[in-house]
Amino acid sequence: MKKLVILSLTFAFALCSFAQGNRPQRKGGFGRRPPMQRQQDPALIKLSETFVADSLTTDDFELFYCSKEYKTDEKQPCLFLYLHGGGGRNETSNRHVQHAALLALDTYLNEHHLNSVVIAPICPKGKSWERISTQLYALIHSVCEKMNIDRSRIYLMGTSFGAQGGWGLLSERTDIFAAAQLASAAPKHYDIEKVVKTPIYFTLGENDMDKPSMYESVIEKFREKGAEITFKILPNMNHREACNAAYTPESIEFLLSHKKQETTE
Repeated sequence: MKKLVILSLTFAFALCSFAQGNRPQRKGGFGRRPPMQRQQDPALIKLSETFVADSLTTDDFELFYCSKEYKTDEKQPCLFLYLHGGGGRNETSNRHVQHAALLALDTYLNEHHLNSVVIAPICPKGKSWERISTQLYALIHSVCEKMNIDRSRIYLMGTSFGAQGGWGLLSERTDIFAAAQLASAAPKHYDIEKVVKTPIYFTLGENDMDKPSMYESVIEKFREKGAEITFKILPNMNHREACNAAYTPESIEFLLSHKKQETTE
């Protein structure tokens, strides 16, 4: 009986050793699952390499940003300010411009040979776009002076966290932006009397955490106040999908169809 038990244990040990020896080895050591890595779109990587990194210091605050210039024979370029989502905060490289919004804009500007400049600042970790709005306005002014921007054609673009910041900027200033496109962040904190003075193209995914039906009454209030606002619900899309799909030739043409009339703030 004792021999039978020993033989059984020996056989079981050998079987386990065989199974362990034939198990595919995982990278990362001792069977631990390797860390998941987000696959990067080669087109977005290539796009980011065409942007130039720079910074602007105002009041001891250094704001990092990337920019790209599209040159044509037109005398004065227009300006696009793009505010990234929450994932781009505290970036130290140009990864924050690796986004479908800027790829769609880049494609449009190249195809239509539009003299323009795109700037994409980086929001520092622990900050919001509204909290660094003074620095953003300083950046816009600096680029306008340096690049001879047509100040009647300055356009605001924001995605998710950046769109939330966009609502905030439109609540602060009515004298800067000719039009805005805000994607995947519903209006929650805003000054309606000021926001309605800027034409807005606004999109939400049907399956976003912010349900579009919750904000239809808000959009109606904007319209009652005289706002020019296009509100589109992107069917069957969640938050991330709607962020990536929001920027289209139609939305970009909406922006470009507007010019800012001279106002005083």
